[in-house]
Amino acid sequence: MKRLLSFVIIMLLTISVCTPSVFAEGETAAYQIVTYCMDVYGDSYEVVSTEEATGVIDDYVSVTPEEMEGFSFNTYYSQTGGYVDRYGDLTLYLYYDRLEWCFTIYAGNEVYDEFITYYGAPIEDIPDIFMEDFIFEGWEEDIPETMPNEDFELHAKLSPLGKTYISVSGLASVTYGTRTINSEDLILSKLGTRTTLTANESAESEFLYWVNDETNRVVSFDPVYSFNVCPYIYLRAEFYETDEDYHYVTFLNPAGTVIDCEEYEIGDDDIDFPTPPNLPGHVFDGTWTMTAQEISETPGNVVVYPNYTKSNNTYTVTITNDFGTSGAGTYESEEIVTISAPKEGFSYWIDDNNEIVSYYPVYRFNIVYDAVFTAVYYDVEREKVACRIVKMDQDTATHKLTVFEEWSVGSSFEVHATGIIATANANIGSDPDNFIIGTSGVSKGTSAYYTLNGLYSLDLLRWTSGRTFYARPYVIVGDSSGHQHTVYGTIRSCTAP
Repeated sequence: MKRLLSFVIIMLLTISVCTPSVFAEGETAAYQIVTYCMDVYGDSYEVVSTEEATGVIDDYVSVTPEEMEGFSFNTYYSQTGGYVDRYGDLTLYLYYDRLEWCFTIYAGNEVYDEFITYYGAPIEDIPDIFMEDFIFEGWEEDIPETMPNEDFELHAKLSPLGKTYISVSGLASVTYGTRTINSEDLILSKLGTRTTLTANESAESEFLYWVNDETNRVVSFDPVYSFNVCPYIYLRAEFYETDEDYHYVTFLNPAGTVIDCEEYEIGDDDIDFPTPPNLPGHVFDGTWTMTAQEISETPGNVVVYPNYTKSNNTYTVTITNDFGTSGAGTYESEEIVTISAPKEGFSYWIDDNNEIVSYYPVYRFNIVYDAVFTAVYYDVEREKVACRIVKMDQDTATHKLTVFEEWSVGSSFEVHATGIIATANANIGSDPDNFIIGTSGVSKGTSAYYTLNGLYSLDLLRWTSGRTFYARPYVIVGDSSGHQHTVYGTIRSCTAP
């Protein structure tokens, strides 16, 4: 009995030693809060902060994730709550994903390239823009070093490209900068750029003049020719093979267009004079600036022009709303007419075809047609460039249609070129989007003048019975920022009877 009692006492003592300690109420222990953020490439997560906090042992604790710029909270990977362990084993994990944004590159109004990347990712290897008929001149915006916390648009600075086609006739050359052109070449440069070409004579060839091959107009008699680059232009340096027994005779109209050209032996007075073109407001008087005898006796190369006298025609100007306006009346052909309207509220002048004539209350022009004008007030602001077909003269005897263009451009612009485009193709002529400079089947005539206002005429030949010609005026202008714009007028057509 004593031995049994002893065993019980020993067991009780053992049990007393193994009983766990009792913690005081409110006793605390530490735990950790670790924040992870996705890297800039979206490949992994990196620890960005580790914080130590305390909580009452066995109590449930939680953390509210804060908003982080450029990131979104990932609830799937995160552990935002748990029970505080007396040994400090509790760790809360907060995971943040980087936001993705779109980086878009624009060339003009079109998307050239775009890609999706993470916020903060480095922006590298942005390519230059390569677009036909344009020169890339950098970017409108500064390229960020890293992706911002939003979509980003990058706009290319593009300037229209001008194409100058050069050809050389004869055994000679043309110099452009450091380039030497002996036969044909293409020069690419920014529209509106002032470009200089130099024609170089040789022992075998004498320089005659520069010719616009597209319009067959002599643009300069000077070997050094400077001009503003247009969308495209075909220039020919005309040379004549040197021969002391012969000379070259060129017949030009007053605008410089080549009517005819021929080689003659010096002393030969059997000169074949061509038929001169119509000149607005004038009549050919049957003579030329040189007689056949004078041409034959001139040893060098010769340029001859037809002589015109002013016609006796008169034309009428009518202004439909005559209150406060002036300029209506009857005028002689080619007389300078000035019409004016009150400045207050004035928007523009329109003609009887409802086409805009000018955006300025005072408008001057050379009259070769009966004109009807209306002053329009308090209309919306528009670009101050206007061009229109004012007249189409029909000459059925010679099968020729003469088209007259009139243009008016505001002083904030510089005129780079103006003229008329024409076609006999009905599909092109009836489609304003396709009837433009450069379209196959469209011919172009260009005025020799760069004034803000003016009159230009273009002769369309082979206007035979039943054939329809379509004509459209254009003006190419440069603005104060250096950009070039082509403005087209309304399409007009005429069918030969």
